[in-house]
Amino acid sequence: MARMSRNWGAMTRYRGKTEQELQYIVKDASEARDAVESIDPNHPSSGKYSDQINDALTELYRLNQLSRRA
Repeated sequence: MARMSRNWGAMTRYRGKTEQELQYIVKDASEARDAVESIDPNHPSSGKYSDQINDALTELYRLNQLSRRA
């Protein structure tokens, strides 16, 4: 049996969001990550923002794939 990602709960947060909402999350988290890294490149919040970007981009990709199948 495949091991479920520990980030599965976070991914469900992004389900049901519109493309515009997901794009905003990517933009906002990118700006926040850049601001934090400009102060301290090793700040722990940097990883949190990177995770948010990745999760939103993953959901955007999933939506894109679903629209291609329709």
